[in-house]
Order: sequence, then C-alpha cells, then structure tokens
Amino acid sequence: MIEAETRRGVEELDDVLNRQEGPAQAIEAGFVFLVRYVRGHPLFDRVLHREPEILLPALTINAGHVLAVYRSLIAERLKDWQDRGRIDPVDIDRAAEAIVRFAVSLLLTPYGAADADDPRDIAVFAREVLSPMLRPVPARGA
Repeated sequence: MIEAETRRGVEELDDVLNRQEGPAQAIEAGFVFLVRYVRGHPLFDRVLHREPEILLPALTINAGHVLAVYRSLIAERLKDWQDRGRIDPVDIDRAAEAIVRFAVSLLLTPYGAADADDPRDIAVFAREVLSPMLRPVPARGA
C-alpha cells in the first residue's frame, strides 16, 4: 500500500511540476506539495507516528529506492529545463538528490527554521535555499 501511495504521489507531483511557468516556481510548488502530501497523508502520518519502525528505515538507512524514485522524476524535469536554457548548467543528479534529501529531512524533522506544517515556510525555504542552487534563468521577455 505504501508503494502504491508513493506512486500516486509521484504522479501528482509531476502534475504540479507541469503546471508551473518555470523552474523557480516549480521547485517551490513541488517542494511544498511533496512535504504537504506526505505530512498530510493519513497512511504515511499513521505509519510515521505510530509505527515508525516500518517507515523510518525506508526513509533513512534503506532509502535508496525512495531516493531513486523521486530523484529520477526531479532529474528529468531539471534536465528538460537545462536543455531549454531555463536553468544554468548544474549537475542534475546532485541537484535532484539534494532536493529529495532536503524534503526527507524536513519530513522527518519538521520543526526548525522551516516549519513543515506551514506551507509559506516551506515555500520560502524552497525559494531561498533550493532554487538558487539551480540558478534559474528568467524566461525571455520576463
């Protein structure tokens, strides 16, 4: 069931990314979606808070598969933006992995400078920390 819900989340995340005008907006909206999706999902919330022994290894010491799934989706989008000149050349795999790792960290440790329960805080975090590492290029005519 967790795998099916993860797949559904990936599909919804891809839809969120596709609706954005550019990379900066997509990173912000996608990061907010991902954190809110997992934190607000009844199954993930229940497992994380009541049965952490099930989910924590999948998001920490055995996180290879989860990281790979989300990293792949994000890397595809980053590559597309890079090919279209919307972001400067960056190492796509490293940038995608950093985004996923930040998201997982925020999910597991939700309170700090960015409050995972506040979509505005999540958006600001994405805008100020994640987006600059991609060095977005403004759209022509913008």
